[in-house]
Amino acid sequence: MKNNQTNAASAAQRRVDLAADIERFLADGNEIQQIPDGVSAQDPQGRSQPLRPNQAKGKKSGA
Repeated sequence: MKNNQTNAASAAQRRVDLAADIERFLADGNEIQQIPDGVSAQDPQGRSQPLRPNQAKGKKSGA
């Protein structure tokens, strides 16, 4: 029983932390991009992996 209470408390704390992180992100002038339902970053043909946000086109990460 105590483990369930601990999990619920930690989940509640994660929600509070996430809300604070989002507020800070927005306060810094950033925006949250809304992606429409059904849109996927995966190539339907499975030819490649999607680009990472900090990866420039044509360059491989880790180089």
